[in-house]
Amino acid sequence: MASVASNENSLFERTRRIFLLSFADQRSSVHVDLPRLITKMSIVDMRDVSLSTTCSNGSTGSNGDGDLGTSTTSTSTSPSSVVATDFPLVPAEEQVVFAPASLGSLSTEEKLGRFLRTLAEQLDDTSSVQAIDQGFEQLVVSDQTRDGELSLRLRSFLIENLGQEARTCLLLRACSQGIIAPLVVAMNAGRLSPRSKAKQRAALNSFNSVRGSWRLTIILRDHQVVVRHQKKEQTNNEAHNFVFEWRADLILSPSLTELLDLHVDIGDLEFVDSDSITPKYQAKVRKRMIERLRTLVLA
Repeated sequence: MASVASNENSLFERTRRIFLLSFADQRSSVHVDLPRLITKMSIVDMRDVSLSTTCSNGSTGSNGDGDLGTSTTSTSTSPSSVVATDFPLVPAEEQVVFAPASLGSLSTEEKLGRFLRTLAEQLDDTSSVQAIDQGFEQLVVSDQTRDGELSLRLRSFLIENLGQEARTCLLLRACSQGIIAPLVVAMNAGRLSPRSKAKQRAALNSFNSVRGSWRLTIILRDHQVVVRHQKKEQTNNEAHNFVFEWRADLILSPSLTELLDLHVDIGDLEFVDSDSITPKYQAKVRKRMIERLRTLVLA
């Protein structure tokens, strides 16, 4: 697999530059996205779990159950790095340490507190956990003296109480909409379109995000942390209208200070008028989309 270290304008490098921004400097930071995404976020502990892997030199392991597909786009700043690509989309129940279903009827603020405390327990020392226990309710839930909405109060808490160098805050830089913006912008610019037959090209020239489909999973591994973004899109072509889900895995260093790899994949296509579309055609369109993704990530 080609290294992208020499291409400063590649999708990987543009994503990496956003990740390297300090928490306070990210224009579209997690303090805005976290309150509305909190019911779609999960934390999975897969440490001490043996999985087959895909290496940056192009050798591939087996897919996990429920994987989106067999083709994965991978980039790396280090040709020798080994990155896991086959995390199951539905992990074992005992591996899930935080899940929206367990939150019940808690308020958004309370859900945020549970999420941050769980993440700090997994990543940080006891001082960060104590900071959440002692300060979160006062600053985010109970404090009515601060101006601004919940997102602004959350930002103040993360910077002032946890601190930008806390591992929890370092990881959260990969959890915002801003980190996937280069990928989404590139796809919506039509660069995902297969350069083949006109009807296939038209089918992918534009699409819109399916409302409420954005999901985020934090996967803890022994030597890396993966932040997985998943989202569904629907094309704007009446003749070939279909929904597809893309997945972006951001592979972070153990210190959470570097973005090491970016994997992008596309799931099965769900055509609205499936009766008029043959399985062969569906497979062909998906294959061409994945081929374009490979170019997209390296371009």
